[in-house]
Amino acid sequence: MTVWYRIWIYVLPIPMWLAEYFMRTIMKNPEADDFFPSSLAAAALGLVIPVLAPKPVAAPAGIAIPPGTLLVDQKDEAVRRCAAAMLFGGTMLWLVTVYLSIGGHWPADWPCQNVDQKFWIGAILYAVAFGLNEWKERV
Repeated sequence: MTVWYRIWIYVLPIPMWLAEYFMRTIMKNPEADDFFPSSLAAAALGLVIPVLAPKPVAAPAGIAIPPGTLLVDQKDEAVRRCAAAMLFGGTMLWLVTVYLSIGGHWPADWPCQNVDQKFWIGAILYAVAFGLNEWKERV
């Protein structure tokens, strides 16, 4: 996939977030930015799904491979395993962002109470998904 197509894929959530933010602001929704972290986390999980698909590898000349057999490079397998872990862990973190977005709270003694944790969870998940896609592209 060319760089330009990948850029569109990675940047698409930003104009969508801006459009929804402005719509919520115009409609005077007091929680105008509470939805964004969970949406960003969900977009990140969507970016991870294609990474799970194995990249087929051509069989070396002279080696008979049974029909229907899919050869996978070891490097691709490492990316796929990381993506599976990200999908599992990311789903749990997405649920945390949903919980926080609908009014849930961290425990009182949790560190960094003044930081918007739900935003940073979504942003970090998106950055990891971005990294997994780029890793997969280079394998």
